[in-house]
Amino acid sequence: MSPTAEDPVLAVQDLRVTLPSRQGRLAVVDGVSLELRAGEILGLVGESGCGKSMTGAALLGIAPGPSGQVSSTAMRLGDLDLAQLDERGWRRIRGSRISMVFQEPQTALDPVFSVGNQLQEVIRRHRQFNRRQARTAAADMLASVGFADCARVMRCYPHELSGGIRQRILIAMAMVCHPQVLVADEPTTALDVTTQAQILHLLRDLARRSGTAVLLITHDLAIVEAICDRAMVMYCGRISEEGPTRALMQYPRHPYTAGLLAAMPRLSPGQVEPVKGIPGSVPAPGQRPPGCSFSKRCERADDLCRSQVPVLHGADPAMPAAVHRHACHHPLVHPIGSVTA
Repeated sequence: MSPTAEDPVLAVQDLRVTLPSRQGRLAVVDGVSLELRAGEILGLVGESGCGKSMTGAALLGIAPGPSGQVSSTAMRLGDLDLAQLDERGWRRIRGSRISMVFQEPQTALDPVFSVGNQLQEVIRRHRQFNRRQARTAAADMLASVGFADCARVMRCYPHELSGGIRQRILIAMAMVCHPQVLVADEPTTALDVTTQAQILHLLRDLARRSGTAVLLITHDLAIVEAICDRAMVMYCGRISEEGPTRALMQYPRHPYTAGLLAAMPRLSPGQVEPVKGIPGSVPAPGQRPPGCSFSKRCERADDLCRSQVPVLHGADPAMPAAVHRHACHHPLVHPIGSVTA
């Protein structure tokens, strides 16, 4: 059967990333399932240490260190079974069918090669282009991400460029072979507010124009609210809530999601809205409590929460299970009919 527009470009079931420890192998990503469709932007949000970056790297077959292991029940990129790829197979599709934008542009670019040289290297690795064709494709890609003087930028070295320009170049490198999926890991870290907005609008525009599906990893719910179609909230390597961005932001079901929202600074005309932090911190993989990993920080936790791991299920009859789901024994309640996709 041929794929349709409704079929996911990327479909992953039960993704796990494990690391060795004195207690045996510990799961830093524990049973994550997700789907991405063409042109969609999915936000993966949570505090530092929740496993977001590990998840993004695992989607490109990158394990954390020599002893890390990545596994899944199923992992498909279009018609390709990623679970069957060896390292040689992964090298063929990284940068061509699935790409990643890393959070630190200063270290992601090679300081001893020019921008043009690095862009052309990516193109020639994955496409049967000669030098002239690769140079033309590199210039065209730089133009598509907003550079007017592409020839000058291609001659520059990374240290000659600002953080915002380097981040645009990383996006150009990730998109130059027109991948089906782009993983953007904290792409606006350490950028000023104006440059952040430019980078985010660029990602949204590229996703819409090219049809590339984007997984946007961030700790900032304001970014998710601004450009993401759907959102997944991660805590301790598991998905605690997922759904359309509007529904998740306006009607959170999981106390952790509500806590993240309460910690967001908001401006309202004529009044000051206090910011409330979540007590405690994310436990390390070897120190997670039994049952719900959020139980020690949650005011709603009881004996059930402390003994039984909650699973993702539908929020209420007004929000079908396939649309808005949460993993909580005692979810927040909203008026029936108030939640809309």
